[in-house]
Amino acid sequence: MMRADPSQMNQLFLNLFSNALKFRLPDITPHISLRCVTVESTEAKEQQLLPGLDWVKLTLQDNGIGFEQTFAEKI
Repeated sequence: MMRADPSQMNQLFLNLFSNALKFRLPDITPHISLRCVTVESTEAKEQQLLPGLDWVKLTLQDNGIGFEQTFAEKI
């Protein structure tokens, strides 16, 4: 179980998957990967996450066009 606002999580995933499909390379089949891994307590401490909770890391990766690093802060 994940503590999160369901509508915000739905919007987040809708945006991520929509962008992955929208900003793809022409004539290239889109590949989208979503991974979920448990965050170990040592990593949680290093990341200064609230102790006493079980944390997970979600990683979404696609083969789209990406974005220029000059826009990274804005994104």
